[in-house]
Order: sequence, then structure tokens, then C-alpha cells
Amino acid sequence: MQIKEKYQHKYVAQLIKSKRELNEISQSQLSTTLGYKNGQFISNVERGICALPIKHHVGVCTFLDIEPGELKAATVADFEEQYEHKIAHS
Repeated sequence: MQIKEKYQHKYVAQLIKSKRELNEISQSQLSTTLGYKNGQFISNVERGICALPIKHHVGVCTFLDIEPGELKAATVADFEEQYEHKIAHS
């Protein structure tokens, strides 16, 4: 999956999309489980446009059968990449 440079949440995006597709769960199903009305939020997360709020980490891990440490590692990798990019371009 190619994510444009400006989108900064690519590791979480890749993890969620791959696990969701592996489990044959729609974006709408996952969004509804998290309390959203449609699949647009998950679509944005999977495209790396927005971050997955930490308040939803447990629900996503449970619903998609992701180990919490795996989602944490992806979240930290995204943060580290954003941090390095900001420092390099300051």
C-alpha cells in the first residue's frame, strides 16, 4: 500500500487495513463497532490521513485480533517517523 509522504500514520494504517481485510470485516462494521456512523473514519485511518485515537486501541485490537503490543509498535513507529521528519525540516 502506497501512502503519500504527507500522510503520517502509515504503520497503523497498514496494520489496521491488513488485519481488517484478513478478518473479512468491512470499514463500516469496524466504524460502527467504534461508535461511528459510517466507514469514512476507518477509511481515513487506513489511508494514513488521521491517527487512530488511543481510546479506540482496545476496541480495534479486540475486534481485529491484533496484539496490543503490535498496535503500540505501529503507533510508536509512526510517531518516531513524524518526529524525525519535523526535526530534519525545522
